[in-house]
Amino acid sequence: MLPQLELHRLEQNCQDWNVPTDAMLLISRLKARSLQSIAGSAAMTIGVHNQNWCRMNGNRKIRIVLADDHEVILNRVRGALDHDFEVVAAVSNGQDAVSEVQRLDPDVLVTDISMPILDGLQAVHQLRGINCRTRVVFLTVHADNYFVAAAFSAGASGYVTKSRVLTDLIPAIREAVQGRTYVSQSIKL
Repeated sequence: MLPQLELHRLEQNCQDWNVPTDAMLLISRLKARSLQSIAGSAAMTIGVHNQNWCRMNGNRKIRIVLADDHEVILNRVRGALDHDFEVVAAVSNGQDAVSEVQRLDPDVLVTDISMPILDGLQAVHQLRGINCRTRVVFLTVHADNYFVAAAFSAGASGYVTKSRVLTDLIPAIREAVQGRTYVSQSIKL
């Protein structure tokens, strides 16, 4: 039998993963009847107990291009994102970010501001100039309001400081995909 807490988590995961309503209703009914062992079996059957629900449902993971001129940062961010997202490219400058976004059409570009050849702000300006649909989340050391304002003026959906990468980046990406904005809590607007 699944404990009540597990059933609650299962319901929450259904909402987080956009599980079809009929599957959520099945789990809710089973929970209401306290048929926990059946609810657990149903959860395993419909596949909501693992992170692969999107692929099982014919959907795909959120596709991301990373841009940062520090390889250590790229590797750290890729490691943090690989479980929940599909990182389709990682580049070290803004010019390559523009090229890869145009070529791969990802859902989100996670980019630094300070990079060689073309900085992140310039790259995003170029992408917006060609009506690119890719959402942008800036991941940067710059916590100054000037940079935050410049990022959102360029067309950003999110702004995360590197000191908060592990706590803020995933929520920022999810908000961006939903058409909302996100700013790290460490930034005082």
